[in-house]
Amino acid sequence: MSEDPVIDVREFARFDGRLGGTVAAASLARLSELLTDDSGNVTYGVSGRLDGDGNPRLQIEVSSRFTVRCQRCLGPVLQVVASRRELRFVADASLLPEVADEAPDVDDLPIPAAMRVLDWVEDEILLALPISPRHEECGCRPPPNPAAEPDAVVKPFARLSELRFPHTKDQ
Repeated sequence: MSEDPVIDVREFARFDGRLGGTVAAASLARLSELLTDDSGNVTYGVSGRLDGDGNPRLQIEVSSRFTVRCQRCLGPVLQVVASRRELRFVADASLLPEVADEAPDVDDLPIPAAMRVLDWVEDEILLALPISPRHEECGCRPPPNPAAEPDAVVKPFARLSELRFPHTKDQ
């Protein structure tokens, strides 16, 4: 990873900070475990501001294209992610709103001492990915299973009697 920006959330929001860039998907450690190859990039943009109550707000936009393993056929499948999220930071965890009172389009968090931007970018991508990535319904078929064929009669215990009583064959 060539550059891993770290921001002070309060200062970044107070000065209406803007930050963006592109990073290789393979350079994000948790995401790289899911990739089928090293190709693919992640483009991100972060902007900050103070809201009417003086709370820092950060907005992130992430877009990426990379290949992961299809959980149906185990082949590569292209994943396109386009995500946008806004975070509102409060000075103390006790000031966080109740779940029922939260705005649906904003996530509330206590203010961290510092925030690693690429960790946040990676979190957003992982949250946007499907739990079980796969091709479209008609895009692939699972590997053939000979035991599931209607003509195939599988008798997994057929030879057990030979193992238990080997001497009975000769008599």
